[in-house]
Order: sequence, then structure tokens, then C-alpha cells
Amino acid sequence: MRWTVLVPIRSLPSAKSRLASSVPAEVFERLVTAIRADTLDAVRAADPVARVVVVGDLPGPGVTLVQTSPGLNGALRDGASQLSDGEKTAVKLIGQFGSVDKMYENITLVDEG
Repeated sequence: MRWTVLVPIRSLPSAKSRLASSVPAEVFERLVTAIRADTLDAVRAADPVARVVVVGDLPGPGVTLVQTSPGLNGALRDGASQLSDGEKTAVKLIGQFGSVDKMYENITLVDEG
């Protein structure tokens, strides 16, 4: 089975807002950009991944689709609406977890069929 992965992202400076108070302002943007790049590189390198749809709240580098519906759920709905008839299965990958141990609780398979 090949997956289409939906990755919602927020534009800077609102992305990773809880992280902002934990790191110096001068490194925050670079850190968020690095986290985003590493995550997308890992997803794209996974064998079962056929396509990655990056849904952003604003246009920007790497954004595949600009969301029209508000919030995280809106971004995921907008991304899922872009699936073709042949793409019956999607994975949504959200970055709202407190630790790597909790990461797998936030990866959800969505069967559109």
C-alpha cells in the first residue's frame, strides 16, 4: 500500500509557538525550519510514501496547498480534499506532541474508502 501523507504547517512566527519561549529568538526561526525540513525529509524517504501534501496557513517555501478552512482540522480536511480517486488512504502527520515517546499517538491513518 502506498500512502499520501498530509502535513499541516503554520507559518513563522506562529509555528511551534510553545517552543518560542524555550529558545533564544535569534535561533527560533532556524530551529523551526530545521525541524520542518528533517520531518519532511524523513517522510519523503519512507518507502510506503507516494506523495506528501504540505498544507500551510500561508503560501511559502514547500507549501503544496494553502488552506482555506480555519485551524488544524480545516487544514487536514483541505488536504484530504486534494486526494485523487486512486488515493484512498492518507496519513496525517501533525507536530503537536510533547516528546518523541508521544509522537506515534499523533500519526493517524485515514481511510477515505
